[in-house]
Amino acid sequence: MSDFMKSIVEEALGRRTPARSTAVTADLAGGNLPLQSKSSPAGIAGLSRPNYQREKRNKRLAAESCVLVNGAQPASPPITSMSENFVEQALSPLLRLSLHQGKSDVAKVSTAKQDQGLNQEQMKCDREFMNCSGMIGQCEDGMSFWFYPNLHQKLASEFGIYGTVHPVMGIVTAEQCLPSQLLIYDKLVSTTSLENEVKWSKDSGSEFFVRLSGSEQDAPIMMSVLKQWQNRHKQLTERAIAFHESLQPSPRVTKLLGIAPGEALTVVEGLSRLRSIALLDRCFKHGLSSRLRYRIENRYLIVTGEPDEIREASSVMLSISEPYMK
Repeated sequence: MSDFMKSIVEEALGRRTPARSTAVTADLAGGNLPLQSKSSPAGIAGLSRPNYQREKRNKRLAAESCVLVNGAQPASPPITSMSENFVEQALSPLLRLSLHQGKSDVAKVSTAKQDQGLNQEQMKCDREFMNCSGMIGQCEDGMSFWFYPNLHQKLASEFGIYGTVHPVMGIVTAEQCLPSQLLIYDKLVSTTSLENEVKWSKDSGSEFFVRLSGSEQDAPIMMSVLKQWQNRHKQLTERAIAFHESLQPSPRVTKLLGIAPGEALTVVEGLSRLRSIALLDRCFKHGLSSRLRYRIENRYLIVTGEPDEIREASSVMLSISEPYMK
């Protein structure tokens, strides 16, 4: 027995064979020797005993690892899911064009329906507006524009109309009278079939008044005249100094302004009396015709003469007054 233990110690200390089990190495490090039963054969130097349990365990682990590797492969996509490349390659160009045109047609139909709905709403609002009496606009200087469609017969006398029925009325009023009011009135109203009346005076404190009247068929024309008048007058109020020219004013305009029939005229509004005198002085010194006639008022200047002379006067006065027009 002592020989057996001696051989074990020599083998462990002298040969230091690396093939040891973990348990034997731990026992040797702790100073313990493994106990073997009498029936266990002694280890013979130079011989290696196969470890069947380790081989079975390695085979089992290898088999499980193979199963895991095969199971980690991604699942094939379902038949119903198609990539974008597949769709582009599978669908013919003609079919793709048909689908695109179908979408465009649907979008066009939807847009057309929306536009049709908006047009119907606009027409409805226009009809309601055309049937409502009231002020349709007002400028900063107080000039107001009124429209009376389907005016009641009893109210026609309020506008100085008796006997004849005029269901459509348009009114333009301003607190002060200016020549530009007559010139705009002459251009917009004289070319229509609307009946009209105008009150204008150069006397200070006088109120400007225009009445337009017509039949029910004249309502769109009257509304257009009122809107154009409002837009033009609004542009004039945005300027410090405004120029107006009329080479062929109507007899009504020449009569109200107090100028000779057949004369052309140019008007400069926004000037005081002193500035009007200064403007004329510069113009005459620039060679303006001395045959021109003028009238200086508190808020405007009127120059009259032959059409060619008025064209020249308008050009000269405009160039001299340009620094003051902003």
